[in-house]
Amino acid sequence: GSLSKVKSEHTGSPAGLLATLATADAQYKLGKYDEAQKSYSDFVNAIQPPDALRSIAQLNLARIAENKKDLDGAKGAYEKLLAEAPHTFLKDEAAFGKAKVLLAQGKKQEAAEAFQAVKDGYADSPLVRDATEQLTTLATAGFVPAAVKAAQALQAVDAGTGAGAGAGK
Repeated sequence: GSLSKVKSEHTGSPAGLLATLATADAQYKLGKYDEAQKSYSDFVNAIQPPDALRSIAQLNLARIAENKKDLDGAKGAYEKLLAEAPHTFLKDEAAFGKAKVLLAQGKKQEAAEAFQAVKDGYADSPLVRDATEQLTTLATAGFVPAAVKAAQALQAVDAGTGAGAGAGK
């Protein structure tokens, strides 16, 4: 097709790179994960961070790994995106994706910590609601983030002694 022509005739140029990204997006949407993975990788390798389009390609590489049940690969890809994404762009998605992967790997305590990190670190993100739902489900099974356990313990001590914070001063 015409995207292939632009990719081959303008390799490395902005037009060629955008054609590579557009091809990857089309392959991804069609469920052609192996082909999309190669195209996104080509794009990511050609662009230096920080770059918003590079971050989108990295997010899709993580999602492809997740779809292919390569959970270690997905976790690594989400961590790389967390480290390299400009500012906070897509970092909430990466943090949430990493938490989902940990949960899929059966690492429930680590997942609870990761969902709490989404809630604490990205308060304005629409993913906070989903992270909170996951935390509630995990808490019912006994998996509570350490910081939350510590806060609950402090509240229990204060409630048990009747001495609130600052009492006795």
